[in-house]
Amino acid sequence: MIKSLINIELAGFIWKYLQTLEKNIKFETETIQSAIDYPDFQVNSLVSEPYLDYLSTYSRNVISFEKPVRIDLDVNQESFSKLFELYIDDWEEKESQRRNLFIQTKKNFFPTVRVYFAENIEIANQTFQDLQLPVIMDLFGRNEHPVFARFIDLERRMDFIKSDYFDLTSLKIAIPDGYGFLFSAEPMKERYPTQHTIWHSFKKNSDFDFTDISEVERIRDYAKQHGVRPVENP
Repeated sequence: MIKSLINIELAGFIWKYLQTLEKNIKFETETIQSAIDYPDFQVNSLVSEPYLDYLSTYSRNVISFEKPVRIDLDVNQESFSKLFELYIDDWEEKESQRRNLFIQTKKNFFPTVRVYFAENIEIANQTFQDLQLPVIMDLFGRNEHPVFARFIDLERRMDFIKSDYFDLTSLKIAIPDGYGFLFSAEPMKERYPTQHTIWHSFKKNSDFDFTDISEVERIRDYAKQHGVRPVENP
């Protein structure tokens, strides 16, 4: 409807402008989530207060932004949901649940397998001859062979997915006799078409025991059956 009220050139400008803004905000959101998941992650903020102030000043009289206002609230999901509903729209709880799926699974499940695995462990490249770079595993243990696991959220940015998968494949190459689990969940096909294709590839990959995150207990059953013990310093 708006498009019918303005000329084609201006409509094209608005479309590209909004696409760029959406891309920047999506990048920022995923960067912040990575900082939450991995405390050592360095955050270089793009969507900052000066950036929003710039948008409020230089809008070319097409799209208007208010100047950013600081608010003193705890940074948590409840605060965000309330602000979202106040200024934007109803908060979609389903989206919130998806984002928290991997975080909550790790938080609730990891304590139950500490007798079998060390968690969130960095494996130095000096540890194994063929490991070119240090890698991080969500879970790492050993019986007669190393047993390890990585959780990969396929609704994150592609560079994060590539990094997670690189760690997993690098460790497998370095210790070919090791047994690796890859935990993931099916991403929304319409919203993440590339990631959805990757999900299908993961399921066909015979290098790892691909398991849906809803069946995370499988690694605990495996550890019990095969006498896996935690390894703090591989």
